[in-house]
Amino acid sequence: MVISRVVHFTADTYGSVTLPVIRPAFIRPFREHHIDPTSITRHDFIEANGDTFMLCIGPLLWLNYGLINGHVHIGFAWFLYLLAAFVSFTNQVRYLLTHD
Repeated sequence: MVISRVVHFTADTYGSVTLPVIRPAFIRPFREHHIDPTSITRHDFIEANGDTFMLCIGPLLWLNYGLINGHVHIGFAWFLYLLAAFVSFTNQVRYLLTHD
């Protein structure tokens, strides 16, 4: 919950919607829901969830590499796997809760 609040605050507060690459993928959707809270209900699965899935790919690749080579504790690995799963589906849950 705390991580979600920090990410949400950061995306709403910092950065500009004119930044290349970051703007269309991350900043615009975070700010869009303040103007139109139900806008996510008009997106398909990939558009609603693709950005959060993309954010999880790098850490999961690092985690798998660390597990294979014995550099990561199994408890920490489970924590990160579950965190990635919940982060990945954040927008889908929001979609399900607001969809008619």
